[in-house]
Amino acid sequence: MMALVRTWLLGVTAAAILAALADALMPEGGVKQAGRLVCGLVLLCAVLRPLGSVNVTEISGRWEYDSQELQRRSQELREETEAQMKTVIEQRLSAYSMDKAEQLGFPCRIAVTCRREEGTFLPEGARITGALEPWQRQGVEELLTRDLGLPPEALDFREEGAA
Repeated sequence: MMALVRTWLLGVTAAAILAALADALMPEGGVKQAGRLVCGLVLLCAVLRPLGSVNVTEISGRWEYDSQELQRRSQELREETEAQMKTVIEQRLSAYSMDKAEQLGFPCRIAVTCRREEGTFLPEGARITGALEPWQRQGVEELLTRDLGLPPEALDFREEGAA
C-alpha cells in the first residue's frame, strides 16, 4: 500500500515539476495560456491516475462477499443466542419444578425440555428421576401439568439409576 502511495506522489511531483518548467520556457501570449491549460490537465491526470486503476467489479464482489458473510454470521449469532436462551429457560423451569416438588415432599430430579413456538420457548416435556411412591408420582404429575401446562404423556418417569 505504501509503495502505491509513494509511486503516486512521485508521479504527481514529476508532473508538477514538468508543468512548472514548461511554464517557465513558454513565450508570453496565447501560447502560454494554452500551455498552462495543457499543463493543468496533465497535472490533473497525474492526481486522478489511481482512480483509473480501481477495479469496480472487484470492490463490488468484495462488498457482496462481506455482506453475505455478515448475514451468515448474524444468523449464527441469532441461533447461538436462541440456543443459550433455551438452555437457561429449561434450567430455570427445572430448578423451579424441583423446588416445588421438594417443598411438597417429592424428592426427585426434574429436567424440563422446551420447544420454540412463535418466538418463545414453551415447556415440551420433562424427565423425572427418583424413587417415588405412586402417590408422590401423582403429585409430581399434577404439579407439572398445573404449573407448566405439560400433558401427562409428556412426562418421563425414571427410577433412580435407570437409563
